[in-house]
Amino acid sequence: KESDIDENNFQQIYEEISKRIQGQPKKKQKKRLPNEILNYKNTLLFIDKEISRSNRYDTPFSAITFSIEKIIPEKPIPRGAFEGHELNKLVMGKLANILRGSDVVGILTKKIIVALLPMTEKTSAKTALNRILKILHESSFNIKGIPLKVKFGGIVTAFDHNQTPDLDSFISAAENEHNEFLIRLRNVQDLY
Repeated sequence: KESDIDENNFQQIYEEISKRIQGQPKKKQKKRLPNEILNYKNTLLFIDKEISRSNRYDTPFSAITFSIEKIIPEKPIPRGAFEGHELNKLVMGKLANILRGSDVVGILTKKIIVALLPMTEKTSAKTALNRILKILHESSFNIKGIPLKVKFGGIVTAFDHNQTPDLDSFISAAENEHNEFLIRLRNVQDLY
């Protein structure tokens, strides 16, 4: 009974609260991204802000789009051992650690991860892309005790005042350039 609890006895109060909490069903936790990684909505807001700044101050802005091309397990993977979003989350966390402090990692589509590079021209972004891909390809990823080597594809899309003056045109250009890159990459791989 609640009346049997001495309101000045913190041990009794704590035990009663613990009993009540244990009796309640646990809430299902949401699949949250780490704080340094933007979800789709916030990625679009960040890009829109950078486009506005680029238009206002005539500054450069680039985005690097990444996708996972091949997963090479170092040991057999049991069916259903992990979900794709878990690998994407791990990759985005690695990207967040590789990038400069001013750069941001986000989600562009279910299969495209984007690194947003404010104040960065296309040539510098291409140099960054090569450096990032080298680090990612040398990295080993581990999900639930399963070591994986992952191969990535990536391409740079630079903001252009004339061709991509707004959010929709920039997103469309980034997705189209990325998809065209993937088609070229697969055609080259098919030759070998």
